[in-house]
Amino acid sequence: MASKREIKKEVNFLFEEMIADAIMIREIKKNQEQQKPVDSLIMKSIDKHEELITRINHFETRDKKQSAKQYFNTIAKEAIDYFDDTYKQLNDIIQEKK
Repeated sequence: MASKREIKKEVNFLFEEMIADAIMIREIKKNQEQQKPVDSLIMKSIDKHEELITRINHFETRDKKQSAKQYFNTIAKEAIDYFDDTYKQLNDIIQEKK
């Protein structure tokens, strides 16, 4: 299993890339109404990032019935599902007509 440090680095990298992509899309959309959904996704992504990092930092094996590997795999799956969903939403925003 990877260390907490490596897991946090991966989560940080993926969220930074996703937020950078969202900011780029926001800048492409000049209409204020088209920028609002992107702003919302950025704020949700920041909140989700903070939630995942907190969960990674505060795992204690003695309080959990599942192993550390299962716990961190669950976090990884949740993060991947979130990325997929967010990129689908960003793609929908890109496809919108002006």
